[in-house]
Amino acid sequence: MSINPKDLYTYRVSALDKGDKDSNLQIKIKRDGEAIFQEAKKLASRSYEMDFSFQVGKNTIEIDKLLRSGKLTLNFDNILYSNAKNVELYKYDNAKGQYVKASNNRTTSFDTEGKYILLSNR
Repeated sequence: MSINPKDLYTYRVSALDKGDKDSNLQIKIKRDGEAIFQEAKKLASRSYEMDFSFQVGKNTIEIDKLLRSGKLTLNFDNILYSNAKNVELYKYDNAKGQYVKASNNRTTSFDTEGKYILLSNR
């Protein structure tokens, strides 16, 4: 993942930032095992969920959208997933309750939090 830290400094963050030593920007990445139920697809990686926040003292706000897009690439482990064919990057769509294709390869742009996974054809 690559982002410019300045792109986390949104209007909401700048309004709360008073230059305190007790404040920080946070990037959280959670790696999960995943049970998916998508027709004609199988796992080609674990899922990775990322979100962004700003903490001042005991208060934390979520950063909903970055100022500019970052770039995400998931590496494919061909030893663990040796039978994978046509590996593509998917993002979880909360409204649909399933993963939707984010890219025809393993790299995509993003400007919001999300959950990503590599899937392949069965």
